[in-house]
Amino acid sequence: MSKEKISIWVHKQLTGQLSAAEQAELDKALAANASNGQLARDVEAVWEKSGSLGDDLSFDGAKAFQRFKSAVAAQSEVNTVAPIVATKTEAKTRNLFIRYASAIAAVLVLGFFAMRWMGNPGQITINSGSTAMVASLPDGSYVKLASNSSLTYNEKTFAASRKVILSGSGIFKVEKTGSGFEVLAGELHVSVLGTTFLVTHDNNVKEVKVMEGRVAVKAADSNKIEITDKEGVSLNNGKLEKIEEVDFSTLSWSDPEMVYNNEPLSKVISDIESKFSVKISIKGNNSIEKCPFTSRSLKNNTLEEILSIIEATFSAKIVKKAVGEYQLSGLSCS
Repeated sequence: MSKEKISIWVHKQLTGQLSAAEQAELDKALAANASNGQLARDVEAVWEKSGSLGDDLSFDGAKAFQRFKSAVAAQSEVNTVAPIVATKTEAKTRNLFIRYASAIAAVLVLGFFAMRWMGNPGQITINSGSTAMVASLPDGSYVKLASNSSLTYNEKTFAASRKVILSGSGIFKVEKTGSGFEVLAGELHVSVLGTTFLVTHDNNVKEVKVMEGRVAVKAADSNKIEITDKEGVSLNNGKLEKIEEVDFSTLSWSDPEMVYNNEPLSKVISDIESKFSVKISIKGNNSIEKCPFTSRSLKNNTLEEILSIIEATFSAKIVKKAVGEYQLSGLSCS
């Protein structure tokens, strides 16, 4: 499903205009891709800020999208000649237009595509919000983002450069493709070929820890340091220093408790993907949001044991498609 269509359907969902069939298709698209889910959250955030004006109005999304593209093109042509300075009257008129457009969801389309086409085309930003989450990257790598963290990359250039920007904390599991992988986190510059490692960059902690593999870490005014399994470095007063005793006990956010009481299956699958660094796709049109799941703590169960429990609970079948990739089919929520 295209980003444009997701933006439009989320608006229809917010205004009660989305059909049951469309809802099922939208749920599937949001569950299949982390960036789709982030887009939906961004659309909802814009909607909340726009107020209730015009909630009962419908709109022609295709026409709104085409008009926006034309406006961007016209704006780009003008900007090559001279900057635009709006008068107070023009600014007021423009604000009223944007407010009204929000109510009919044109602003939702505008918000997303302006981010894509203007400033830095192709840029994707994934925000974890208040809870940890798993973000998948185009090359098959995965990142477990801690709460209140974000990851940014350019989908147009990622295949060639494999470069991401991290804010907060993230555990990276990088696919070996033969090309390098770079993480930029403030002053920290981490480069790898294929490994599992933690990068943290916040106000109090700036460090890199390796679970498996080898990485090279550099800071602006410091020498490059290479670290391997169970080693780490920290940045203190602008200088990189090796961590004498690497402690991973602070990573409880990456290991969910996994106790469920009528939780949607989507939450369970998200926890499984985060804990075991795997990807589980859904085959069919079933909405996992509508499948409640209850269990005792599964924190100490193996991946195979948890998948077997899900199969038995929902009369489903889970098969391994590739290393770290599984597919769930035959889901029955009745």
